[in-house]
Amino acid sequence: MTIHTTTPSEDHRPDAQVAERPVGRTAAPSTTAMHAPPGSTTDFATFLRSAIRTRGVTLAELAEQLRAQGRGVSKATLSHWQSGRSQPDPSRSIGALTALETILVMQPGELVSRLAAPRARGRTVKDVHAGADIEVPEQFVDALAALGFDEPNSIPHSRMAHELLEVDSSRMHQTFTYHSVIRATADGIARVPIIVEFEAERPAHPPVMESHMGCRVGKRYVDEERSVFGMAVESLAPVQRGSLLLMSYGYWVPMDAECLTSAHHSIPRRASEVVVEVAFTGPRTPCGLHTFRRDSDGDEVESPAQLDGRHRVQAAATGFGPGTLGVRWQWR
Repeated sequence: MTIHTTTPSEDHRPDAQVAERPVGRTAAPSTTAMHAPPGSTTDFATFLRSAIRTRGVTLAELAEQLRAQGRGVSKATLSHWQSGRSQPDPSRSIGALTALETILVMQPGELVSRLAAPRARGRTVKDVHAGADIEVPEQFVDALAALGFDEPNSIPHSRMAHELLEVDSSRMHQTFTYHSVIRATADGIARVPIIVEFEAERPAHPPVMESHMGCRVGKRYVDEERSVFGMAVESLAPVQRGSLLLMSYGYWVPMDAECLTSAHHSIPRRASEVVVEVAFTGPRTPCGLHTFRRDSDGDEVESPAQLDGRHRVQAAATGFGPGTLGVRWQWR
């Protein structure tokens, strides 16, 4: 079967609040100190510098560890970041920032949340309707409308999207986690829809959808007949137009791992970075791994793939969309 998610993202209409319940694995609490107002360039630099000092690593060692994870951040760039001379753009450097949080044993989002929000310039957040030329299936249109997003093609897109599916053949539930960087297009509460469709084998029960970090769950949607489920996640507090927000949310599915044979992510507009990653654990071994990308005209390119040393496979693209990116596999 296939898990198919579409997450057109930014909107700013208030909705009901549902208390979030953190799930999944988190890093050990950070012991670093903060000495500047949250969201300032100084705050980010101070926090990063303190974390590096606490872990007792040099910038050269940190750059090498990032390089080993496929994140090319130079020693000079790290020096600029910790001194406050510059700061990373989360829409371009989210992978490096996430890797830094792991290496420095931080909570997810601790670095990104301390980045200063960029100022809105000219029309950078005004023309949010351009390029929405991917066809939205009827079942998703219905789900979006029920969640309060009446015009699917009018919903702004994520700057960055990272989808992680954890497939464990030793248990009867599978976990999906989603990280998104969005830019607020208006003052107020930012809202993001996530919709999931199970195209063949249906789960025994609806997926359990929850917020993880930087957001809370608003409306929920269940269409068991068509096996389509969704939720609207929203910022924890009103934000200013032009602010960059990192949201983390997801769900777990009561289903055997062998029922899953693909995962893909569809976006209605161009995004800076899109990643679909699948992590395999347990006694069963996948085979016939392929990554694929499909454009808005339906043309698809498929490439063979292999598990890395962490038993993961990844489909990644920069400057991608509109279209679909994903991973397929079989079971031995």
